[in-house]
Amino acid sequence: MFIRKSKRLPHIVIAAMLLTMTAWLLPGELTVEKAEAAVTLKDPVIVKDSSMTSGQKVTWDCIYFGIYPQREVIADEASYDAIFRGNDSETGYYNKDTDVIEDAALFSKLENATGWDSNGDITIDGSKYRRMKKSDAIYGASGSDKYYNWKDATSYHYFKYEPIKWRVLDVNGSDAFLLADRALDDQRYNTEPVSMTWEKSTMRSWLNGYSSSENTQAIDYTGNNFINSALTSSQRNAVKTADVVNKDNISYGTEGGNDTKDNVFLLSESEVYNTAEAESYGFVKGYNTCDEGRRSKSSTYAKAMGVRSNAGSTCGNCWWWLRSPGSYAHDAAHVFRDGDVNDGGSNVDSDDTAIRPALHLDISSSDLWSYAGIVYSGAVDKITLNKSSLILKKGASENLSATISPSYATNRNVIWTSDNENVATVSSDGTVTAVHTGTANITVTTEDGGHTASCAVTVEKAD
Repeated sequence: MFIRKSKRLPHIVIAAMLLTMTAWLLPGELTVEKAEAAVTLKDPVIVKDSSMTSGQKVTWDCIYFGIYPQREVIADEASYDAIFRGNDSETGYYNKDTDVIEDAALFSKLENATGWDSNGDITIDGSKYRRMKKSDAIYGASGSDKYYNWKDATSYHYFKYEPIKWRVLDVNGSDAFLLADRALDDQRYNTEPVSMTWEKSTMRSWLNGYSSSENTQAIDYTGNNFINSALTSSQRNAVKTADVVNKDNISYGTEGGNDTKDNVFLLSESEVYNTAEAESYGFVKGYNTCDEGRRSKSSTYAKAMGVRSNAGSTCGNCWWWLRSPGSYAHDAAHVFRDGDVNDGGSNVDSDDTAIRPALHLDISSSDLWSYAGIVYSGAVDKITLNKSSLILKKGASENLSATISPSYATNRNVIWTSDNENVATVSSDGTVTAVHTGTANITVTTEDGGHTASCAVTVEKAD
């Protein structure tokens, strides 16, 4: 628990078939489709929108590049409770489609597999997986509704490596500036609570796979790091070495340290607020504005590693690190769950703040990445129904209620359908009418993103 200390290129040109295949693709296989020549990535599109807290709606192009552990492989979805599903007072942030892979046979295969490497990785049937116990987490919690719920300290949990989705913040010729769409991991900015700048932090060494000479704690990350886990050698060669500018803290003047040259890094204060540069990336200028564009969700793997999520109006969002110093030398700045920036920061050894890596990619290597459609601030994340099953007498009716998350989603239009209208029909407001004895499934689908929820209806004879 931490206390807040203070406060250009043309439009997409893409074949319809490619867009259909990739725009709403869930993370899946190890292999990534080659980028089509018809794809032209563009800078963020920013439109004024008074319905948004930030006053704007932003659309980002996205690409898939590299892989990382994300969804959890489980045997039985019905009994899964590691991620908060909700209670009488708070809405849960569990999302079956994006959080888990329910496959009892695969889970059994992983349970019985041998040959896991020192990082906890293995490749089975062409797909890569990572296993971990509670002790492997940066912060392992039990019985908490805000953290990943580890029931015991002995069982392994399994996570599938899946394509990383990146937001395109800027395109300059063949150079694309990318930010991970979701938080991918949980790491301390520095493993010890000491005065620290980006240059000598363990975070920088872990992201880039540097040796012990590059960080104050003298930890060797050449064998266990982000870049080697996420990218193949060919993909690493396509990542440009960036001139990383480490400015002093904007509000407090805390020293930012020496500039560095890195392949992977975190965004800085000036890249998420206060500057025209931040605005061009799709973020508002004010640090204390609850900017929907700065809000971030996290993968299941990141939650298991210790990222704290949130219920309520910013359901499922997390804090994520910036590389800039906070108000003191032993603090680092970060973004809050609601999208405002904590320029005062938290202790550098804080253990539940998420990682959203950033990098510059040479997109001329088009066989190494694929187009992943668009995301925008205020997009629908999921939809749920008040009932998963319903029993009606013939001729009776009942209304189903749908809840769209997050609460600030702008397009809330839905489509109701029945897979057996001879048994039950459904109107545009979710009213189900029993027509004839039998069974039917009623499905509600969001116009934005095509997220679905279903209710199994059984119609019995009238009394």
